[in-house]
Amino acid sequence: MHKTVVVLLAVVLMGSMAVAELQNVQVGGALRIRGNWYMDQDFNEDVGNTLSYVEQRTRLNVKADFSDGVAAFIEVDSYDVWGDDFRSNYITGVDTRARTFDDVEVYQA
Repeated sequence: MHKTVVVLLAVVLMGSMAVAELQNVQVGGALRIRGNWYMDQDFNEDVGNTLSYVEQRTRLNVKADFSDGVAAFIEVDSYDVWGDDFRSNYITGVDTRARTFDDVEVYQA
């Protein structure tokens, strides 16, 4: 019992030392939508290999100034191709997409 109280008190004291007052917070971001259309990529007009798609990149960033010389910055990024983010089975809700690029990634921090 005594050991638990000492550990809990140490955690509370360490947590209170890490508190910093925010001086300034900046929130920003960008949304870029681009349409792509490629015609006859292999320079063979006999084969119809036209490709078209719309891509979207969304970025959100937050910068926080805590004190003189102490700041934190993080920016998250999401890249999507329109039409690729649907679930293939709407009745059961099973999502068969690959798990590599369908989430938000940390772009820079």
